[in-house]
Amino acid sequence: MKSSMIQVGVLGCGKVGSSVIKCWQDCLSLKQSYHIGKVLVHDVTKCRPVSMEGLQILDNIADIIDDPAIEIIIDTIGQEDEAFPIIRSALLKGKSIVCCNHSLLLKYGTILENLAKQNNVNIRFSAALGIARKIITEDNSLDNIVKAAGIFDEVSGFLLNDVEHNNYNIENAIQKTIAQGISVSTITKSINGDYSAGKLALLISLITKKRVNINSIHKMKIENIDHLDFEFASLLGYSIKHVAYFENKGNYFRAYVEPVFISSNKILASIKLYDTGIFIMRERTGENYYIERIVPEQVAYRICQDVVNISQGIKAESLFFSEEMIEFKEEHKFQSHYYIRIKTLDNQNAITDIMMICKENDVLIKDMGIEKAEMPNHLDVFLMTHPTEKQNASKTIKILQRSDLVKDVCKIRILDL
Repeated sequence: MKSSMIQVGVLGCGKVGSSVIKCWQDCLSLKQSYHIGKVLVHDVTKCRPVSMEGLQILDNIADIIDDPAIEIIIDTIGQEDEAFPIIRSALLKGKSIVCCNHSLLLKYGTILENLAKQNNVNIRFSAALGIARKIITEDNSLDNIVKAAGIFDEVSGFLLNDVEHNNYNIENAIQKTIAQGISVSTITKSINGDYSAGKLALLISLITKKRVNINSIHKMKIENIDHLDFEFASLLGYSIKHVAYFENKGNYFRAYVEPVFISSNKILASIKLYDTGIFIMRERTGENYYIERIVPEQVAYRICQDVVNISQGIKAESLFFSEEMIEFKEEHKFQSHYYIRIKTLDNQNAITDIMMICKENDVLIKDMGIEKAEMPNHLDVFLMTHPTEKQNASKTIKILQRSDLVKDVCKIRILDL
């Protein structure tokens, strides 16, 4: 090892951390100028999906942040509250940081950036920004964005893909994904919209330069969706995607994460597995789409590039936000078209009751279809609504779910881009 090589430490050796090490091992130019000597893990006895030959595998963080030879630390720890005190200590000890945790930046980004400046070191976070980084690098700006709709989460994409192509319902898809080794906590964050909401909140903060409380973003869980919904969507010229949406109306903001119908002629509708995509609309200059692969190898490449940029003194986009907290208008008052599927008993009273409940709650039906259900003596009723307030649509669904005649109900917003 050359004495002039820059010493790098890695925190975490999961999917992303091991991909960073593999990227390093495969890249001759990195190996000639940078040296990863120490890696922090929870369990030093665990087998890793990458060769650890020549690396010191440690479970004591002091062995890395107290090492004066290490100049740059790569953080791949998933939990922001676990990572924050470690990163804070590292910055205070004069280490530059590469961060890939969007939740850490959202919660502590301004504090960490202040610490980096005070200690004359650097912090970069291209991998954490995800596809927002692509907007910055290609357009050099996040200014004047008035609308954004993005697909940020690969796990929810896997689930919906299984439902669409394997005649599953969402519960079957979840069980299959667990069997493939994805943790229950990861799946729960995905179907609840937590992961996408975090990515959306960071994007909104960068656009508006204001703070975002992630809990103020409206989230709707992925539930009750089955292959029939995809078949009906396709028949009508739509695709079903898990979308994070933001809109700046000048005098108010909107933000939500939920499964939606998207017209099949929109680029977001064609997003495939392992890809993220985002639609943005700017004031006066119109629409743009960006698509980026989100496999660990791509994330690792961004991290390695940040290490190089730090060593070359290249500064990152500032994370400084004002102290002002952004407020979102309550989503239940907004009108949207909705798709509603109801599995009900095969009798005329059921259909009459459904139409009456919709009418009584100001849910006006634009189109209606009825098919024999796979379940004996049941019908699948498909409804497309006129513009309807979300609170009225949600109230209608709750009433239908309490009916003895109704077996199952699914409601999906139709997103108009």
